[in-house]
Amino acid sequence: MISQKSYSVSSEELFQFQGPNHSKLSARHWRNENARGTLIGVHGYSEHSGCYSHFADFLLSKGLDIVWIDLPGHGLSEGKRSDIDDFEDYIRSLELCIDEASKRGCRGPFFLFGHSLGGLISIRFLETSRKAALFNRLVLSSPFLGISGYSRTRLYLLKLLTAALPNFTLPAEGNLTGSSLTHDEKIIARRAADPLIKSCVTIHFLREFLKARNFAFEQSKNIKIPIAIFQAGDDKITQRSEAEIFYSQLEGSKELKIYEGFYHEILNEINRALVMDDMWKWIEPGLK
Repeated sequence: MISQKSYSVSSEELFQFQGPNHSKLSARHWRNENARGTLIGVHGYSEHSGCYSHFADFLLSKGLDIVWIDLPGHGLSEGKRSDIDDFEDYIRSLELCIDEASKRGCRGPFFLFGHSLGGLISIRFLETSRKAALFNRLVLSSPFLGISGYSRTRLYLLKLLTAALPNFTLPAEGNLTGSSLTHDEKIIARRAADPLIKSCVTIHFLREFLKARNFAFEQSKNIKIPIAIFQAGDDKITQRSEAEIFYSQLEGSKELKIYEGFYHEILNEINRALVMDDMWKWIEPGLK
């Protein structure tokens, strides 16, 4: 029987581990002594693991252990802000975080969660990593499979441009303001005051994102576990239609939910309780 203990996110544990290229990475562990399984989480571009405390609290009450990585160049992890030389470094970082979760006593069944950039990383992980077989189910939140307002032709032109340019940093505040991510004014204010959120983008990141995005579509048949996509209906960051196309390519057990009127960060929207309940309905059968 599951303990009815009331959990608090104040009990979260920060830990560090060595990532690719001898970098020092950080992660958070919300520990549940009565865990029935473990969820590994991957955050979105420019944010960090601490942005998911409320979701972790929800999952703790359902009987899960939760481990959430700070990606290289994000949050408390080392690396140039929002930059990556090789997309594979994200995947390798996730693999190393999974190893650390096991060392910390986290037990299966394992579930993978990825929001936005974390969604693309999770897809590429399942397509390429030997550790993919550890996971029972994948939860994708508004996965970063395209850029809002960019057709595939425009993405191809962007790919040509980034291949020719040297690396430099571009400000992204205009595109990643809180008001384009959620309708919740308290979340918008919290994001604006968060010193760990850096809204910028580099040429290297764009180049690597475009490569990874193309591979994600080309290798989707490599994914062997059930996948659910929970997609913002009024997404101003990622291209909703690309998530729908990706879903149509998937084989096996899958689910797609569109939240009409929701902005990109569906777990930070005013009606986020609905989203969390829907995600749990997808996760729970994997515990049996």
